[in-house]
Amino acid sequence: MKYRRVIAVAACVASVAALGAPVVFGADLWDGSSGEVPDRGWVHSTLPAISGPIVPFTNPWLLIGDLVSVNFEDALPGECVNSKYVGMGMAFERDDGRCVPAFDWERLNRQTTSPPMVMGTICPGCWTTHLNVLVLGNDVHTFGAFYGNDQKPNMHWLIEAFDHNDQAIGHAVFVSNGNTHIDEFIGISSRVPFGRIRITQVSSSWYSVVLDNVTLSSRAVIVDPVPPTAPLFRD
Repeated sequence: MKYRRVIAVAACVASVAALGAPVVFGADLWDGSSGEVPDRGWVHSTLPAISGPIVPFTNPWLLIGDLVSVNFEDALPGECVNSKYVGMGMAFERDDGRCVPAFDWERLNRQTTSPPMVMGTICPGCWTTHLNVLVLGNDVHTFGAFYGNDQKPNMHWLIEAFDHNDQAIGHAVFVSNGNTHIDEFIGISSRVPFGRIRITQVSSSWYSVVLDNVTLSSRAVIVDPVPPTAPLFRD
């Protein structure tokens, strides 16, 4: 069986039928060169509650189109990544303007989708439960990332989308599995271009937002009513 390390999920099988299959997304992603599916997989978030003209989704196979993705493997432990990826169309902010560092998740004996580096709102004595992802391009309709640091079962994560005038588009609430690993996917999409995505852990004042494989796409994801469970892609 052949595997291929990737940053994004552009190599996913491009059939609607495959979208309902179990997601396999980890340090190595199945590239379709074998009929076998690797036995290492990552779980889904609980389906979200929705508000506004957005489509939330928990399956990374729905990310298609011209993907821009960051896996933080080029960052050093402790390096501030706030503006490191401006050239890729995204920046990261806390409300207080402090550093958003990269760090080695595996050194904490935790797993992530593209080991070992991740980013998060963690610092000694100054953690935050929120993160703003600034979308610098004018035509981004889909955001997705893997998240973790959910140190309790059934923690709730609020994902809010804003346009380039910082007007609210909509939001969704995801429920995590409580295993601390970065192994769950959150995604939202809208026909209105994104200007900012805000992620807030709303279940506790103690736990930071930690992300890996942050991905943007110019393609919007919609769910067609027929059949009711078949996600389709539309320009």
